[in-house]
Amino acid sequence: MADRPIDPEYDPEVEIPAPVWVPPSMRLTKEQLAAAQRTREYHLRKLLNGVARNERGGELGMRSER
Repeated sequence: MADRPIDPEYDPEVEIPAPVWVPPSMRLTKEQLAAAQRTREYHLRKLLNGVARNERGGELGMRSER
């Protein structure tokens, strides 16, 4: 049974295999990893939208001071 693939829909709390040097408190479940990836994608989109907005402002001759 150790060779069966991990199915996150069937068993989302199964831990992802981690190197032995990673302390148990630092190991993630598939569900936690998926949530972290969604959070990363959200912040990346937010950052890229800010960069695009600043580039459009530069093209129009405007400058945003903070």
